[in-house]
Amino acid sequence: MKQQYWLYVSMQRQRNQVGSVRLYPVQLSEQRIDGVTFQPTTKLLRVEE
Repeated sequence: MKQQYWLYVSMQRQRNQVGSVRLYPVQLSEQRIDGVTFQPTTKLLRVEE
């Protein structure tokens, strides 16, 4: 089991090192969902290439 775990961790590290990661700001307007009002906010959208 430990060997499988470390193999998985190694694969994740390799995957994260390949390509680039960019963060794009996205403006979210005020929304009302199921009676709950969400205030306008900015979230970051992560894109891996």
